[in-house]
Amino acid sequence: MNKLKSFIILLRPHQYLKNSFVFFPLFFGHKLLYLPAVSSAFWAFLAFCLMSSSVYILNDIWDVEADRQHPLKKTRPLASGDSAFYEAMIVMAIFLISPYLFSFILLLHNFLLIVGSYLLLNLAYSCGLKT
Repeated sequence: MNKLKSFIILLRPHQYLKNSFVFFPLFFGHKLLYLPAVSSAFWAFLAFCLMSSSVYILNDIWDVEADRQHPLKKTRPLASGDSAFYEAMIVMAIFLISPYLFSFILLLHNFLLIVGSYLLLNLAYSCGLKT
């Protein structure tokens, strides 16, 4: 598998649809044509997508040995060796920091709390709430 394809699989973009909830207020608030609101929703969507990908990567790093033994998960990029551990760590760090930069520069500063809460909830799920 080539590097780009394995990193795309590692990021799990098919899961991004869940983050589209940030666009619902535009629809229900009749703001679909209000550019500042659409712009903010787009950056919030991107922040949640990047954050969720960073958590997926972290989860794959934590579970790499167990995934290697699993009949389906052994084909994941880290478990199969298609993605290098250090490269995954770099991408994870970039994807983890970027939402905070978007929040601080492009969105309201209190969005930092929302992104942080989202991260904590996902980490709690990965660390034990999923069982």
